[in-house]
Amino acid sequence: MKIERLWGEDSHLPDFWSTPLEISQTRLQLIFKSKNISLDELGFRKHQSVSHLDSCEIIALGGSTTFGYYVEDGESWPAHFETITRRKVTNLAQVKGDIWTSIGSLTDKKRHDPGINPRFILTYDGVNQSSAFLTQLKRFERVTYQHPNFPQLQEILHGYRRLTTKKMSIEQIGYFLYGKRFLNWKLARRYNSTFDKKTSNEEILESSKIEAENYLTCLGLLRKISNSCFSAQVVAFLQPHLFCYWKGADEEHRIRKIYLDGLYQEILLRDAEVVDLRYIDGLTAENFFDWAHVNGEGNLIIANGVYKQLTKRGLDPR
Repeated sequence: MKIERLWGEDSHLPDFWSTPLEISQTRLQLIFKSKNISLDELGFRKHQSVSHLDSCEIIALGGSTTFGYYVEDGESWPAHFETITRRKVTNLAQVKGDIWTSIGSLTDKKRHDPGINPRFILTYDGVNQSSAFLTQLKRFERVTYQHPNFPQLQEILHGYRRLTTKKMSIEQIGYFLYGKRFLNWKLARRYNSTFDKKTSNEEILESSKIEAENYLTCLGLLRKISNSCFSAQVVAFLQPHLFCYWKGADEEHRIRKIYLDGLYQEILLRDAEVVDLRYIDGLTAENFFDWAHVNGEGNLIIANGVYKQLTKRGLDPR
């Protein structure tokens, strides 16, 4: 698969990224399991663990950037972080996930593996925080111990099975004619449909303030769950994105940069414990496949940045 980049040389990726994982989102990767992508029995991504690490020391939460989209098993930042610290890292990230779906992943993992007791829970967020859909907080004791989007996933699985039956159906014909566009299912997260309609800086920044409140509410919930279910330190990181580095001038660039800068600024003003990972030493626009995902080298730079920030705060996982 070829990725054309306005800000650098084109990138070429293995073909398996263009089919099963592009039509799979959140933990649907399990359904479209590929021999090139290592997944556990719950659909979470695995990587080649450092030898002689037996128990989970660190949990990594986030979206596709933490999952390691477009990179091999050993090239995600959690995989690199495990090598750096020599502490076992369990990657619970979901494609299209945000901090709310991370809460579902964490509680679901605890349900299936009650003995898990990490030292650190690292949540890596930012680019997917376009509308965390937690507006009225339920007490964390009532969080369902099931993937929060289970009905949608079942609907998509049902559709996928119809597409793969031997009998030719309308769905199969549609897929044959229109490909991925036919599989534009309503998945995983509720997007704020008004965001794309807002063009003024003031309106964009107002949206970012609302989202910052949603994010911090979810982060507070995540910390409560950690205190209740684990003896782990929760550390939240705001991830780098292309708009920090690329000086593009198109409308999407303008809106997303203003929105994300406003979101990050509001979060950092209201919670001093959140760590800003923008402008990490060594990371450049060339490391980005698109406006969010980075290559293996970029993930290594991020992993080193995460480690540096933890040690700076007296939280050396080694």
